[in-house]
Amino acid sequence: MSEAPTSSQQENRVGENPPQPAATGPPFPTIGRPLQAGEEIPAGCIVSQTPEGTMIFQSKEERKMYYRLQSEAKIPEPHATHRKLMKEIWINGLPKPEREALISEIVQLIVGEAENPYEAVLELHKYSCDYTVNSNDRLASIILNCFEKWLNKRDDRDQLEENFLNADIKKVAFDAATKVTTTSLAKIFDIFRIQMKNEEDVMKVDVELDEFIQGEIKTLCEQLKFKEAMEVVNLISWHERFDVELFLIPCTLQDRRPLVEEFLKKCPRLKPKYVQWLDELLPLTRLQVEEKFARYKQLKIMTLPIEQFLDKTLEKHIRRLLLAYRMGPAQAPNFTRSRVKGQIRYQINQFLEAEKTLENRYKYYQALYNNVKDDESMQKYMLINLVGEAVWWMLLLNIDDPYLLPNELKDVQRIDPGLIREKQKEVDQFRLYIEEQRDEAIPKVLHEDYAIHLVDSTKLELFQRLPQLLLEEELIGIDAEWKQGIASDTVALMQVACGECVYLIDFISLTTHSTSAQWRVFLEALLTGPGIKLGFDFGQDLKHLFDTFPNMVDLKSKLTNIVCLKQLTNNILDVNDQVIDVFDPSRPNQFDTYTTVDGEQVTERNFSLAYLYKQAVGKALDKTQQQSAWTQRPLTPKQILYAAQDAYCLHEIYCELQRRTERAGLHFENYLADCNPLTVAKKKKREKREVDDVEEVEKLVQEMNAFVASSEHPLRGCGELKLITDNMLTALGKYLRRMGVDVLLSNAKNDAFQLAHRHTDRILVSTGKTYTQLTNIKSLAGRTFRVPYGQQHPPITQAILIFKEFKILPKRSDVFSRCMSCNERAFVLVPRPILHFIYHFCFEIRGVYAREEDFAMEDWLGKLSPENLAAEKHGGVGATVDFIKPPYQMVAKCVNGEIHLGAGMVNSDNGMGPVKIEIHKYPSNVFITPGDRFFYVCGGCGHLYWDGYQRKNYMETTGGHIISNCEESDESQER
Repeated sequence: MSEAPTSSQQENRVGENPPQPAATGPPFPTIGRPLQAGEEIPAGCIVSQTPEGTMIFQSKEERKMYYRLQSEAKIPEPHATHRKLMKEIWINGLPKPEREALISEIVQLIVGEAENPYEAVLELHKYSCDYTVNSNDRLASIILNCFEKWLNKRDDRDQLEENFLNADIKKVAFDAATKVTTTSLAKIFDIFRIQMKNEEDVMKVDVELDEFIQGEIKTLCEQLKFKEAMEVVNLISWHERFDVELFLIPCTLQDRRPLVEEFLKKCPRLKPKYVQWLDELLPLTRLQVEEKFARYKQLKIMTLPIEQFLDKTLEKHIRRLLLAYRMGPAQAPNFTRSRVKGQIRYQINQFLEAEKTLENRYKYYQALYNNVKDDESMQKYMLINLVGEAVWWMLLLNIDDPYLLPNELKDVQRIDPGLIREKQKEVDQFRLYIEEQRDEAIPKVLHEDYAIHLVDSTKLELFQRLPQLLLEEELIGIDAEWKQGIASDTVALMQVACGECVYLIDFISLTTHSTSAQWRVFLEALLTGPGIKLGFDFGQDLKHLFDTFPNMVDLKSKLTNIVCLKQLTNNILDVNDQVIDVFDPSRPNQFDTYTTVDGEQVTERNFSLAYLYKQAVGKALDKTQQQSAWTQRPLTPKQILYAAQDAYCLHEIYCELQRRTERAGLHFENYLADCNPLTVAKKKKREKREVDDVEEVEKLVQEMNAFVASSEHPLRGCGELKLITDNMLTALGKYLRRMGVDVLLSNAKNDAFQLAHRHTDRILVSTGKTYTQLTNIKSLAGRTFRVPYGQQHPPITQAILIFKEFKILPKRSDVFSRCMSCNERAFVLVPRPILHFIYHFCFEIRGVYAREEDFAMEDWLGKLSPENLAAEKHGGVGATVDFIKPPYQMVAKCVNGEIHLGAGMVNSDNGMGPVKIEIHKYPSNVFITPGDRFFYVCGGCGHLYWDGYQRKNYMETTGGHIISNCEESDESQER
């Protein structure tokens, strides 16, 4: 939160001569005021026709309070007295059992003396102070419970029902159960026998009410009370009487799908109709879906975003329903067709990449045949995919001989010239690409004085001399490439980087021109010689190497001086994690803590070679050729350069790690042990990592200090950063919002995408698989950021990562500058007496559980005087109160906005409009206790905060440590 203003600032804010309170006036401020003839309606106000004429209200909340007070004033006797008596008992602070006992005595006394006890209890229920509250823990519900207990004790209950429970009383009871809230729906239906058991012991609606209730259900839907209508139908088991359009579809659009799905479980007839409705949306475009739901949007029924009814999101929902309701694919033909198309594409691609054996073709046949044999549309879809590929190859190979072309391709040439033109364009582009590859010269050197030697079948003499050359090397970098995406794991190319050159060993070419004995001599010199052999994630390379030569697996036991740089880096960081930063924000789950068989706790850090190279050497490692076809010959120039650099970079990383380790005062040789990936102890079990909060904070403070001191770019404030966090990062989102960052929190993965779609100026922060999926969406290109996730990465760690990435400098004034509830930066600073008045007047005097006592305005004139609201009496935050008559409104002018005391509303200077202050959510002692306290009232949602509760506690812990240190570093940087 921003710092409290001084008294002089406060005086400048509200003026030097505030209006003085009126000498006389009404006993309390009015709610609403009449609209004067020719008067313009103020911005943000609401005009309503009332029995007193046309009235202006500052908000819907004020209008609601007006009508409630009007209705309470019209309660006839003795109901007004009964209401007041029971409300006094309900709020008197006694234990709940004692209150319920007193209420029960009163209810039994009233209904026992009434001419019609059923009519009497309905009046008690409707006139109770909290009849409109949607909660079972309310006085209105207690009254019904007490009456039910009274009935159960009566021996003449059947006679009472026969004498007093007529159709008219039951209709009044139904109206009371559904008019405002359905909280007591089941209880009223039971007490008033709206639903009773028949001869078959099945609950049935009273035949006299059948037509009435059916009409009332439709009326509820006309009033847009779809949830209430569905609850009535569900209670009386009329599931088969109505169709999906009446209330199931509207409830779905209102995001009440769990209720809808529970309802459908009891209605077999509507299950397929509901799934069919969803299925019909699947082939529609976004525009078509929007047009279909336009009427629901206009009536403000639809609250779910349109994305919930599109593409994969809708498919997942339909699939879940089919499984839950055990329905076959025939019930959702569009869904089934979409899934089959995906399977066809996948199976064709898999077969094209596989070896064309009879076994593979049979698998291919099995996968496709069942999908297309009975569906002509799927057959056409499959052929289009296959024919398109065939046309591409026909044009690429210039096949124009009619004897070589199958009849199907001849027909395509004749009837679909558009496809031919499209494929010809693709082929022309591909031919240009081939020429570019061929024109590129084969590289001979990686850089000055460092040669590249391609060792293939034309260099057999060099291959035979290699063992002796390798035995003379002190440091050797080893990497391997193999075919990607198929079952074979044999090595295609091995890179061996020595001191003055790198050898690219072409396994595919050499295996047909060399003997097994020659390969053994080579591998023995490479793996068991005296030199240090470097690799990264070395276990994979060694595994593929021995898969290529299974008869040489005995060499595993003879390996010497094998150093996996990934393991070496972990060994060093286990002792001193300041040697190098391998915290890669692009990789999820980077840390894996486990216990070895000998009881030692080990933490593995997962990072890529490219990231380690960048952090150690400061250079980028091009990995674009990593997934290229390493079994195809000749190798392209780009592949050769990539392969050579991948092996040579191991030398650079090793030397830099040695330099940094020794500079940190550590003995580098001590960390070379246990770097052989084939001999490292196996994992036994995982253990949770215990994080030392003090150590963690100190480390992060050091990181932020170093970042601020070394930053070459201007740093921005927290308020300038706009983010969206996905549902896995809610804690991070709240932490950043607490630090003043503009953060929207999503509730689900799809919601994160929808927020990003609506807010194109925000960065979407995600992690793991969700991040990978979101990065494939074109509209999010350049707008996603990944943070690590897990117990090892608390929100404070993630936040500092974000501060570094986006050049953010958190400052003291940023803390709690945003509302934790609504994210708005619209705090109005209010002295305690003003909120004390609102609590007393709006909650204790005019609230639902108000005591209905007289309000002495004169007692408050002194408390709200300019002298008592002076800034120096309330921590530097003051205010003045204007008494406006008519219509006797009270407006407090505060720092950053105004407070309307009679209505309990806040209106911030940022123009968000009046919002009801959530005064009822806080205990009275917060406002009553004397002192210099002032409050931060959110102009966006009415939430309250105050110093000494959240901000102070936070500033004494992690937030304060980081911010104070950052500010000191920033000041020193400026000096």
